[in-house]
Amino acid sequence: MNLIFIIIISYLTLYLVIWLHELGHSFFYWKYGCKENWLKVNVKPYLFFSTPAPVDEDRVEYLTDKQNLIVSYGGIVVNLFLAFMIIIVIEITSISNNYIELFLYQFVTLHLSEAISYLVLGNIYLVSDM
Repeated sequence: MNLIFIIIISYLTLYLVIWLHELGHSFFYWKYGCKENWLKVNVKPYLFFSTPAPVDEDRVEYLTDKQNLIVSYGGIVVNLFLAFMIIIVIEITSISNNYIELFLYQFVTLHLSEAISYLVLGNIYLVSDM
């Protein structure tokens, strides 16, 4: 495989995983009336400090503890759901294209890694959005 193409696929896969994770948070903010458009999130090209912004901070203040918990876990739920869906796709299909196979395996690995990092590391070192 061409190294440049592998790097591009890897970056785009990571960007997509982070974007989808933020959509998970964004969806629940939208559901609770704190966002107008749940598809609009803030994911920078350099990938760090991504957020489900813009949100209405005044309305966020009035979310219940249960609603805040659901918003916080929204990203992880998306990560786990999509990872397991792609695992099923990988298991039931025969993939002959190496680039597609690379994308799918990275997609699963990155989704699971992000979910695990939030569930484990986020409880040890509180820097996450939970």
